[in-house]
Amino acid sequence: MKYLPRHLSYFMAGLGAIALIILAFRPSPIQVDLGEAKRGTLLVTVDEEGKTRIRSRFVVSTPVAGRLNRIELDEGDRVKQSSVIARIDPLPLNSQVREVQAKLREWQAERAGVVTQRPKQEALLQAQARIRAAQAQQREAQAKVEQVQASLEQAKRDHIRAQRLAADGAISRQELESAQLLEITRTRELEVEQREAESAAAEVVAAREELSILRAEQRDPDYMLDVYDARIASAEAELARLADDAARTEIKSPVDGEVLRVLQESARHVEAGTPLLELGNPEQIEVVVDLLSTDAVKVKSGTKVLIEHWGGEQTNWTVDLIDTGIGTNTGGRIKRLAPYMGNETFMLTWGD
Repeated sequence: MKYLPRHLSYFMAGLGAIALIILAFRPSPIQVDLGEAKRGTLLVTVDEEGKTRIRSRFVVSTPVAGRLNRIELDEGDRVKQSSVIARIDPLPLNSQVREVQAKLREWQAERAGVVTQRPKQEALLQAQARIRAAQAQQREAQAKVEQVQASLEQAKRDHIRAQRLAADGAISRQELESAQLLEITRTRELEVEQREAESAAAEVVAAREELSILRAEQRDPDYMLDVYDARIASAEAELARLADDAARTEIKSPVDGEVLRVLQESARHVEAGTPLLELGNPEQIEVVVDLLSTDAVKVKSGTKVLIEHWGGEQTNWTVDLIDTGIGTNTGGRIKRLAPYMGNETFMLTWGD
């Protein structure tokens, strides 16, 4: 039996230890997945959190001033379009309507009284007839004056002729006196006829003045009629306004939706335009996301949008409209619509 040298066994043992050390510290091989190489699209996303809100909100205000009755609606109550959601006490308005109606009747009665003060047409015709009669009398008196004037001139000539004849002794003294008496008589008659003519002329002037007064009285009520017409028109306009306000004391919902907030719950006096309720349709919501401008400019119309972690399954949306927001303090807005989700919108707001 042969035996190996002792130094050879030591050598083999050392060689085995070295091999073990090398195997222990040797790096593990890298595992790789093998597959077929294909062309595809690299999806780059802009991720950001957002919040939902109702797209269209309606603030219902009081159309008229008055005492508001207590609003019975609560937040979350459903309302229908044109349904009564609040009421204003119409009693004060009805009292004002009756007051204006009383004033209107009073002014209409006073206007009718002014009309009766106007001279009747018969009085005007009578005044015109009196003028014509006075003018006819004046012409007649003037004709008599002219006739007596001619007789007086003839009497004067006869008197002068009688004086010459009497001086020559051709006629008696009695005939001279008769000629003188005739001249005096014609002079007196002329004075009488002249006074009659002056009286007739004065009668014409008086008749004309009477007609002028009647015509002035005919026009005088026109001013008062204009005053009452203006008052009546103002009262009718005020009455129409009050009637319209009284008809609007029942405040109705402008849309179908829910009560979001009750702004005036208790009964109290309110002025016109006081906000009462805030309404909206929760089925029409929008999602608002704040983005940096550097990210927002990468989004274009038609870009796909994925919404997730909102309480339901992931939804696919697309950009429908980009609003740059020029001229506003809200920055640009990108509206994203989901066709299969009805009218819901997704909005991105630009700004750093």
